[in-house]
Amino acid sequence: MNPLYLRYVKLMPGDCDIPTLLDIHRLPGIARFIGIDPEHYFDYVTSSVGVYYYKVYMDRELVGSLHLERDGDVLSLSLLVIPVYQNRGIASRILEDVKSGMPIPDFSEIRVSVERENAPSLHLFEKAGFVLSGEEDELLEYSYHITRRQHMTEPYYMAYEKRYRAVFAAGVSHWGHSPDDAVLTETLRQWVDDNHLRGKHILEYACGEGACGVILSRLGCCYHGVDISPTAVEKAREALREFPDATVEVLDMVKNTVSGQYDGALDCMGFHMLVTDSDRTAYLRNARDSLKDCAPMLFFRQSYRSDGDPKAVYRGEIRSLGEWEAVTGSDYSTPQLRRTATGAEVLIPLVPARANDREGYIAEMERAGFTVENFAEMAESEAIRYAASIYVRKRI
Repeated sequence: MNPLYLRYVKLMPGDCDIPTLLDIHRLPGIARFIGIDPEHYFDYVTSSVGVYYYKVYMDRELVGSLHLERDGDVLSLSLLVIPVYQNRGIASRILEDVKSGMPIPDFSEIRVSVERENAPSLHLFEKAGFVLSGEEDELLEYSYHITRRQHMTEPYYMAYEKRYRAVFAAGVSHWGHSPDDAVLTETLRQWVDDNHLRGKHILEYACGEGACGVILSRLGCCYHGVDISPTAVEKAREALREFPDATVEVLDMVKNTVSGQYDGALDCMGFHMLVTDSDRTAYLRNARDSLKDCAPMLFFRQSYRSDGDPKAVYRGEIRSLGEWEAVTGSDYSTPQLRRTATGAEVLIPLVPARANDREGYIAEMERAGFTVENFAEMAESEAIRYAASIYVRKRI
């Protein structure tokens, strides 16, 4: 049997699927155990701090939903599977995904409340390793504690969250790109104007500290950025305070996709940070799915090597970070002295990255459903020594 692959799409205010979700919550088998206030519930889950509601998809079918609330290191959970899709292992898959940090990372405990008479749910949570931790009237509270070993299995690209924390803890105010980067600013201006994107909705994957969001907002675009690093997202929110229409959120761009479709998308030095073939494929698939038909996407400053350099570009399949470490001999755990653009020094480990050449990048983009319109080698910069920008468009 093939393993289940589920997608989690965050519900946004005014989401067109809210009427459908309301109808699902009203189904007798759902409403019996998950009661909601139909007038206020979806406003609450889409606008409250620390509250997240995800639509759950299997392939392209809506199969359920996931409601999470974070209080410090504790994550409270409620999930539902649409009756026609029950008994297919979907609920168990959702629990395993949540335990592994998808769609929200960095917590130490999961809690759930279950009615005593809800025997299927009691069995589900007990089978998943939850233990009884409290009782109140007809409700039983179950908890699941994340072990140190499980924390060690978090995605390797969460190294960026650790890097941001270490950098800012050392007193560095800014690490990544600056909104005053002349090359970045001119590149985005030209791309926006060439594709008539002023006033349009632009999505940025791996938004970091929000430099591109500031530039695009200044150009009159409606900006939304996503990044797996909560620390970077908070920095981006600070940078974008003067732009009320600009939004950012925490999102694992490999395992999840955004709600809705955008007029254009941007990746600034993000894609090359994925080293396994499956992660790169999933990332590009989610990026393509986030775009309207024929919409453009720009992959800016991706790590690049000249065609035919076998020492710099690995053609074989990489299935894990361990395989990549074995191929490259890189050390991603020992802190190294790095100097920021402002001259500050900080000790941080090298983070994983996988370069490609022109032929390799174009092949990846085309397999994902993009048409490559331009491949531009870039001059050396402080941000990255060898890089290229790839201009693509969603193919239909």
